[in-house]
This record gives sequence, structure tokens and C-alpha cells, in this order.
Amino acid sequence: MTEKRRKLRMDKFTNACLIIDRGVFPLNRETVSIGRKLTNDCVINDLSVSREHAKIAFEDESFVLYDAGSTLGTFVNNQRVEKVVLHSGDIILFGQFPVMFILDDLKELAKYGKATGHLRSE
Repeated sequence: MTEKRRKLRMDKFTNACLIIDRGVFPLNRETVSIGRKLTNDCVINDLSVSREHAKIAFEDESFVLYDAGSTLGTFVNNQRVEKVVLHSGDIILFGQFPVMFILDDLKELAKYGKATGHLRSE
């Protein structure tokens, strides 16, 4: 991978995040696991969220959301999904827990403050 291409990939990582309870969880790795279990990258402490609910992977210059066989399902903009390419502003429901995906929208991101790193929703 060329240095320019590597930089472009990292720029995507620095500008992609999930908005959870007015906190910001940066998507700063190739794959982020999401669920109630403490070993997930993004832990959501809500009973409607499965222990290993979903993952978001950076593939072919896009962020792709995969449901991990969750009990109550994963929804994007009110449509149940197994796999979907995410777009900035998409509303994701993990079970009944809402999250917003933001990509390259610094104005929207500014509403929620700085990244909080390893966010745990209580």
C-alpha cells in the first residue's frame, strides 16, 4: 500500500465515529465489535443489545455494518439488516438502542464534543 493510500485510509478512520448517548466513539481500527459483553470494543450496557451484537468493518473504502446473529436484530434507518454499507447520518438500532454513524461531517460531530475513546454506555 502506498503512503498516500495509507494516509487516505487513516483519514477515514479519524473522521468516522458513532454518536452514543451524546458521546463520541471513534471508529479508529479496521474492525470494531459492538455489544453488551465487556470484551467488545464498543460496549453498550442495554438489555436489548446482545452480548456480541454486531461489528463495523472498514472494507473497500467504506464502513460496513454486520449483524452478528443478535437476538433483537440490527436496524439502519428502520430497516432490519444483516450487512449494509453505512452513510453519514445513518441511525442504527442495536436492539432498541439508537446510535448515529457520522463520517466526514465535522459540523454534526461538533454538536457532540470530543471523542471519548473506549465508550461504555451505562
